Amino acid sequence: MTGSQRADNAFCVRFVLGGHPMQHEHFASGSPQVFATNFRSQAPCYAFSLIGGEHQFWHAAPVAAALSRMTDNRIVCFVVDSKDKDRLAEIFSALESGPVEIVDMALPSLLTRVLALGRVRDRQPLKIVRLAWWSRAMRRSDVIIAVERTSVLLKKLGRKTPPMVHIPHGAGDRARGYDCRIRHFDHVFVAGSKDLDRFIELGLVRPEQVSVTGYIKRAGLQKTFKEKPRFFVNNRPTVLYNPHFSNGLGSWRKHGREIISAISQAGEFNLIFAPHVRLFESASPRERREVESLARAGSVHVDLGSPRSIDMSYTLAADLYLGDVSSQVYEFCAEPRPCVFVNAHRVAWREDPHYTMWNFGEVIDRIEQLIPAVGAAFEAHSEYKDAQQKAVLWSFGDPAIDAAEVAACRLMDIAANAHR
Repeated sequence: MTGSQRADNAFCVRFVLGGHPMQHEHFASGSPQVFATNFRSQAPCYAFSLIGGEHQFWHAAPVAAALSRMTDNRIVCFVVDSKDKDRLAEIFSALESGPVEIVDMALPSLLTRVLALGRVRDRQPLKIVRLAWWSRAMRRSDVIIAVERTSVLLKKLGRKTPPMVHIPHGAGDRARGYDCRIRHFDHVFVAGSKDLDRFIELGLVRPEQVSVTGYIKRAGLQKTFKEKPRFFVNNRPTVLYNPHFSNGLGSWRKHGREIISAISQAGEFNLIFAPHVRLFESASPRERREVESLARAGSVHVDLGSPRSIDMSYTLAADLYLGDVSSQVYEFCAEPRPCVFVNAHRVAWREDPHYTMWNFGEVIDRIEQLIPAVGAAFEAHSEYKDAQQKAVLWSFGDPAIDAAEVAACRLMDIAANAHR
């Protein structure tokens, strides 16, 4: 693609996002009815429900971009606010997407005031309210694609709903990834054999309801990275500390500050502290400043939720992964490297399939074990490399396959079959 073609594509994305001025007014005022009136066209329409937040965008945006480059497809992405709208537009520009419409699921001012009076600010209730308000517009598409499970409520919000397809965000081992709501989707795309086998075994899908596509996020990001990111000018090994947001599973609340302090004081390693973006999403400005003050020029980099936290910048840049239960370890191990895991809650994990990832490196349960474990991990990596490679292939499928293109073609089949 030439430079001028890339510029045209970037312009096309931004132009279509704004839409007709009158249409845009209706979006902004929270009135989806006019939008729904002209939603159907000759071209198949694919509605992407991206209400779960920015950290889920890369699991679906490459598919939307692939569809946009194919003949006669209309792609409409629904997001919760203008910030997400702008960020998604940036991702589509990086993916050199064709025309894509992005809809801010605004709510009418009166409803917004009522919710404020009721102090409804949590993510989950607001997602449900937006789905209810925008359901008519979303259900007038040919296929609805969702990266989270709340969107399956659309099936209860109207008499007729087009086929709904679920793309799980991540390919980790946690039990929460095998949510019973998955069985209400018409079709599910999984990255590899691991989720295929587990979904069928758990009765979440029938074999004909699931397609193996490969890992969509990785396929999309491979097209945007030209070289390995670098965050330090020295040659010390770089440790990525990537705790999960769950207090009951993650290591941050019990040991996080001690971990950062121990690695910083050791003086042998660089440290990137990049937790799951949801860990600090509700933190006060004061708490964020306190944690960000742990950064040290030239040795400790702290990122509590920038785009780099979700675009694999840190998993590509690091030499060692230090974490607990985040599925990002699979993204890290796509290129096998040393890992250390913190068992902050003394879990009996060895026979538990929800902790398969802890077979990728040493597991510690006391802080005094940390620096010796990190230091020894590089020499001991050969003991874990085979387990990492097998698990990544099991979870992500064949890396040579363009997962986004596979998923886009499967969606076109689903749309075509829906009209037969």
